[in-house]
Amino acid sequence: MIHFYIDKSLDLIESRYIEYVSHKFGIPISYQQPETSFFLVWEDQRVALQSSQYKKPIVVNFESDQLLYRTKHNQGELIVKAINLKKYNQIWDATAGLGKDSFLLASFGAEVTLFERNPIIAALLWDGIQRARNNKSIVDIMQRIHFIYGSILDDDLTLPKLPEVIYLDPMFPERRKSAQVKKEMTFLQKVVGEDSDYGTLFARARALNIPRIVVKRSKLAPAIDNISANFSVKGQSTRFDIYLNHH
Repeated sequence: MIHFYIDKSLDLIESRYIEYVSHKFGIPISYQQPETSFFLVWEDQRVALQSSQYKKPIVVNFESDQLLYRTKHNQGELIVKAINLKKYNQIWDATAGLGKDSFLLASFGAEVTLFERNPIIAALLWDGIQRARNNKSIVDIMQRIHFIYGSILDDDLTLPKLPEVIYLDPMFPERRKSAQVKKEMTFLQKVVGEDSDYGTLFARARALNIPRIVVKRSKLAPAIDNISANFSVKGQSTRFDIYLNHH
């Protein structure tokens, strides 16, 4: 089990915040460095995922220069074309992860609901959202981002109003074989594992009968559950398969 490792030198406000995050996502607190390979830490006023195997911790940072640059240059963003933001702006990101795709879509005007079911990733994502909401330069973007801890597969989850598009970017096992996988993705795969129920997730999305489902795949991977897409938007290393509901 992954713990939230904190030292006892934190002030009261920081301690209360960490206790809240711990309770919200069911992550136990440890005052001794855990023996596990991965653990959460409180670092530079942020929740971070640390590992004994990687020097750089993972944080959700919607304020990074790289991400903000992409919000101003959407001509090259294939996801914008795949979602068809000119027509649709109500989106569910059903596998939110670190939320970068959702943030980009929101920066281009979409209203995005993020679902994340892994407690560790959800804690990172929630913390990143809270910090970003205090940044005046992107507060308008953050107002279009809505976070739900859970999955569209959860029977006990009250789903919000159905969207126009569901976006899926599940962890697929074949990505581990790619030389192009970034260190951050490798890190996350070791923590989260693969989404072995991605077929069920895809079937659930289709059963909701919304106009459009977009699935992100590695470029040479087969279609999800070998169900042919209506069409695809392809990049150098990835592609977006688009499934349309004409009814």
